[in-house]
Amino acid sequence: MTSPSVIAILDDNASVGKALSRMLRHLPAQIRVFTSASEFLNAFADRNPSVLILDLQMPEMDGLQLQQRLRKEEREVPIIFITARDDEELRKQAIAGGALGFLTKPFDKKAVLSLVNHALKQANSRKSQLRLVGRLTSGLARLVRPQLAHDAPDFELGEMLPCPFCGSYPRSDKGTNMDLRGHARHYARVICPRCGAMLATDRDEEFVSAAAAEAEIKRRWNRRA
Repeated sequence: MTSPSVIAILDDNASVGKALSRMLRHLPAQIRVFTSASEFLNAFADRNPSVLILDLQMPEMDGLQLQQRLRKEEREVPIIFITARDDEELRKQAIAGGALGFLTKPFDKKAVLSLVNHALKQANSRKSQLRLVGRLTSGLARLVRPQLAHDAPDFELGEMLPCPFCGSYPRSDKGTNMDLRGHARHYARVICPRCGAMLATDRDEEFVSAAAAEAEIKRRWNRRA
């Protein structure tokens, strides 16, 4: 089930938060209003809002400091700054930090709605991409799993480490394919039979012989172990 879009509003002036909330209430998203950076960070400790409307000047942690913290934590949060301070240098810092917009109070309703709608469309696009990747991964796993789960490993590995993605123990696989010109393509790989992840190589690679393929993948696996 896809989580709903969330618009977070952070302004130490509660009346501004209420005004923005009323302005945006018709949009297809939940609206959360906060008056301090710590309150916002606690509420979104394990997820990100679809867009953050952020005041610049706040006593505890100002808007630019919060933006820098989110970037340091590699959290992709679209930010729209709304501030009473029309400062070109601060504007440049905010935009350079990845902000979608920098608006001054009293803010223009159309400008706010335009930026928020743009952020929500981006968030929905990312969700669609993640759903597609999930379906493709699941489909690949269903194709690979029956083929691998019931066969004996093709060669012995060193220390057995669980798959970092699902915790199952992997198995080895090697063989020879023929290309359209009739040339042999020897490969070896370490694959998780549960989720289909390739753990010692990202792709099928050509080797001069089956023995060379096995030796190279064993070398990579043992170095990883």
